Amino acid sequence: DYNTAGATTQQGLQYSGGYNTARTTIQWGLQHGKDYNTVRTTTWQGLQHGEDYNMVGATTRRGLQHGKDYNTARTTTWRGLQHGEEYNMARTTTQRGLQHGGGYNMARTTTWQGLQHGEDYNMARTTTQRGLQHGGGYNMVRTTTWRGLQHGENYNT
Repeated sequence: DYNTAGATTQQGLQYSGGYNTARTTIQWGLQHGKDYNTVRTTTWQGLQHGEDYNMVGATTRRGLQHGKDYNTARTTTWRGLQHGEEYNMARTTTQRGLQHGGGYNMARTTTWQGLQHGEDYNMARTTTQRGLQHGGGYNMVRTTTWRGLQHGENYNT
């Protein structure tokens, strides 16, 4: 379960999958034994298989991804299972997606489409991302930048 303490909540199981949101923010991460660092007022640290997520802002998250709780203190909510699941971010924004052959649609000014195993991420704003998650690059054009290896790969904005 993903539980955010705000007006918001996350529900989800993660099986070798990533939760990726970008804003004015920067993320660093490896998806299998790795750190997620977002630079905002906020920062995440985490390993995806038996790990802690620490979000340093007004907010902090701690969690294990296989049988664990994610608690963020903020005004936001997510819901999702990563193998046949929905990501719903309650804000102005909503994400829906399956991580193994699914689309991520972020309802804002922004939209993502993607499959996590050989797929394109297209963020409709000023921004677009295209990438393969198993040996692919993510290029994000905005004020925002991501860096990360998902299964040994780079996120470049």
